[in-house]
Amino acid sequence: MDQPYECQMKSLCLYSSYVAGNDIPYYVRYYLKQLNPHFSKLVYITNERDLSDDAKAFLRQENIHVMLVKNEGYDFGMWGKALKVEEATSWNRIALVNDSCILFRPLDDDFKKINQSDADYIGMIISDRYATHLQSFFLIINEKAIPVMMEHFREHGLIPDYRLLIQTYEIGLTQRMINSGMWVVSLYGNEYRAHPKNPSFALVRELIEEGIPLIKKKIVFRNYRGLEYYWVVRMNFDTDYRKYFKIIRQKYQNNVIDLEKVMKDAPKQGHLDIALFAIFRAVANFLRAVPGIRWLFHRMVELYKRYFR
Repeated sequence: MDQPYECQMKSLCLYSSYVAGNDIPYYVRYYLKQLNPHFSKLVYITNERDLSDDAKAFLRQENIHVMLVKNEGYDFGMWGKALKVEEATSWNRIALVNDSCILFRPLDDDFKKINQSDADYIGMIISDRYATHLQSFFLIINEKAIPVMMEHFREHGLIPDYRLLIQTYEIGLTQRMINSGMWVVSLYGNEYRAHPKNPSFALVRELIEEGIPLIKKKIVFRNYRGLEYYWVVRMNFDTDYRKYFKIIRQKYQNNVIDLEKVMKDAPKQGHLDIALFAIFRAVANFLRAVPGIRWLFHRMVELYKRYFR
């Protein structure tokens, strides 16, 4: 019997995760266990902390390597530090994955697609917003594209500013791949690539129905910050994660992560914030229908930017 495709190649997965406390959350453990069979080596990169005995036992049992690093430069900072340690060019495939999404079903079908593809740079979602790019929460870099990626990391190093990081790495790395003649492919969302808003949020229902195996953690945990509250209301995004869980359960029945167990790690256990978001969205939608209100709103934003930023 022929060996699975993943067993015929040297493949490395770098999974970056920032966690408060000394444990490994359930949803992270599930993701790691689903990734592990598809790679020769899986490295759990996390912030410097004292891992609990249970967390260490889990990593040993699953044969997952661990790398503790200083929390700087976000996920690309963690990946970059690991890539300095690993002999990147000795691998046939490298995956960059982070914990910004909750994986809710096995990845076997997705890796069948990946293994059948001749593409050099593969992600879950592609977007033409700002410039063509693969969203960086799940990236597969095949052999031909690995030197291109490494050169990009060597040139840019650690970037502490989040907006500049997205421009340089998430968007910039895809653009570099394209300009270097690499074949860039997305597994999902190709028909929505011209959508003017972030498809991971604006099109979450459509993507789940299409078959994407993960959902943004921020949607589930609702840990929005600062201007993100304004952004969610302006986008008219439904923050009620329970509706998306219902779609997942209906589509996959019992072949999903224990969603109730996932929610035990959520920083918000109640649903008051969902009700408040619904009210704010209703008010915003009412105001949008008032003649001249959009013009007034944009003038106020311009004044704010001019005098208070």
